Amino acid sequence: MKKFLSLFMVVLVTAFVAKADLWLIGNLSPDGWVTNSGVQFTAVDENNYTLDIEVAEAGQKWYSVTTQLTEAADDWDGLRPYRFGGGFEVALDTEVVLTPAEDNSPWTIFEVGTYTITFNVETATIKVVAKTEPVEPPAPVATYCIRGSADEMWENVSEFVMAEQEDGTFATEEVAIPAGFQFKVVKSVVTEDVEGVEDTWYGAAESEGDFWITPETLNIEIGMTEGGENLFFDSEGNFAFKFDPENMKLVVSGEFLNSGVENLMAGKPVASTRYVNVAGQMSDKPFSGMNIVVTTYNDGTTSTTKVIK
Repeated sequence: MKKFLSLFMVVLVTAFVAKADLWLIGNLSPDGWVTNSGVQFTAVDENNYTLDIEVAEAGQKWYSVTTQLTEAADDWDGLRPYRFGGGFEVALDTEVVLTPAEDNSPWTIFEVGTYTITFNVETATIKVVAKTEPVEPPAPVATYCIRGSADEMWENVSEFVMAEQEDGTFATEEVAIPAGFQFKVVKSVVTEDVEGVEDTWYGAAESEGDFWITPETLNIEIGMTEGGENLFFDSEGNFAFKFDPENMKLVVSGEFLNSGVENLMAGKPVASTRYVNVAGQMSDKPFSGMNIVVTTYNDGTTSTTKVIK
C-alpha cells in the first residue's frame, strides 16, 4: 500500500513537468532574428506553452518556435534541429501545424495590440489570439483651404489655409485678394490606401454660372456643393473666409479697396459693363431688382456702383 501511494505521489509530482524549454524568435521578438535569444514561453502543462507579446507596429511579422537556443547569434544550422517553422500564414484564432526542422518561417498580420501565442509541443500546433482589441488607426483628418488663382488658366495658384474653429467651422485670417481672383473651397484628406492627398472641391451651389463676390454678397451665407461653380472677385480687396462643412455654407467678409472711388473713374474709356445680382450671377444686361454694375476700363481698372431696376 505504501509503495502504491509513493508511486501515485511521484505521478502527481511529475505529471505537469514541461517536456522542454521553448522560445519565440523572429521579428516579433525584441531581439529580432538571432539564434541565441528570444521570448521564452511559459509552460501550462507538459505539452502546452503560452506567452503574451506586445505588437507596437502593425504589419506582417515572421517568427519561429524553438526548443533550444545556440551560443552564437547566427548559428542557424545549429538551431535547425530544434526549430519549428513553415512558409505559410498563421491567421488569427486558427490552429496551424508547424513543421519541425524547418528553415522557412510562418507569419501573421498584426494590428497594434497585445496577443497571446500558444504552442503544443506534442502536436506542433500554434495559435495566435488577440488579447486586447487591436488599436484602430486614427481616422483621417480633413483640412480645408481656399484655393484659387487670378489667372484664367490657373497657372499661378494661391492657397489660404483655413483653421478649425471651436464651433466646428473653418476660417482664414484676412488676406489680400487681387482683382479677377477665382476660387473654390478644397477639403484635403490624407489617405492610407493611396499615395498622396485626396482632394474634394466645393463651389457655389445656387448659381447657374460663375458666382461673383460683390459688396452685396459679402457677409451672407453662400450655399456650397461638391463640384459647384467657381467664385470670383472682380475687384481687389482684403477678405476673410469662413466655411461650415456641416451645413455647406461659406461666408466672405472684408472690404473692396476701390469702394467709393467711382468719381475718379469718370472720363475713362469703358471696355465693358457687367451686372451682378444679389445671388452673385453676372450678365451683360441688368437684372430685375438690385444690381451691382461692374465697369471695366481700357486701362484695366474697374469700378462698381449699386443700381436698382
